[in-house]
Amino acid sequence: MFKKITFVILFMLISGVSSYAQNMQLCVYTSDSENTMKEKISPLIQYMLKKYMNDTVDIRIKLKIYNSYEKAIYALINGDCSIARFGPASYVLAKKAEPNIRLIVMESKKGKKINYGHFIVHKDSKINSLAEIKGKTVAFGNKLSTIGRYLAQSELLKQNISAKDLKSFDYLSRHDKVSNQVYTHKYEVGVVKDNSCQGTELKKIATFKAITKPWIASANMDEKSFNKIQNLFLNITDKKVLKGLKNSGFVKGTDSEYNFVRQAIENAKKFNEK
Repeated sequence: MFKKITFVILFMLISGVSSYAQNMQLCVYTSDSENTMKEKISPLIQYMLKKYMNDTVDIRIKLKIYNSYEKAIYALINGDCSIARFGPASYVLAKKAEPNIRLIVMESKKGKKINYGHFIVHKDSKINSLAEIKGKTVAFGNKLSTIGRYLAQSELLKQNISAKDLKSFDYLSRHDKVSNQVYTHKYEVGVVKDNSCQGTELKKIATFKAITKPWIASANMDEKSFNKIQNLFLNITDKKVLKGLKNSGFVKGTDSEYNFVRQAIENAKKFNEK
């Protein structure tokens, strides 16, 4: 079950009209713990509340936190979400199922659309490179994770390493769980996103490039609402909001920028071939 947190904010979508109410759903899934996801999104909600409290359009935004990638993706393609913050692979999968969903903005890291993933081991491990992963136990993230699965497995294939070359591997659903399981020696190697490998007990043995998260509009969002929301995100400079989302702003993007993620999803089929 997912938890619902309702925030009522005043938000001008269409100028020059009398006051009216509009309901919207902002959806995320638990790539980290539910509390962490709530902490990430709450500053954005508070920013909108403060900025638009004197406007004439009463928008009720319901934040929905799903406990699985699959449920969140289904909610978006089914029209239950107005706006979604997904990982790149989830966007690609949702776009394939519902071509009419649209990319609102992409998160920016100091003006760039680049994120990073890391293969990690315990600091005491003798493993120091991807080549040494053969025969080891590996913890991936969610089965639908961009970094935690698809891009990581593409990196291993570049080293001629596939599933059959590992002692064992599992999908642990969240980046923080992967980090913890490597820290406690449950797995010899793990794959995590950039901000999930902090601490002196873990070390990186390989790093690979990813792409930043997309914010997505449902297929049934009208053009005026889409443009207003896009402009809202493009003009966010509040440091508290951006710190919560761990980015430095938002930029426009195109669907084709995620094509390499599509390829990584295809590569995953090769990784699991026997």
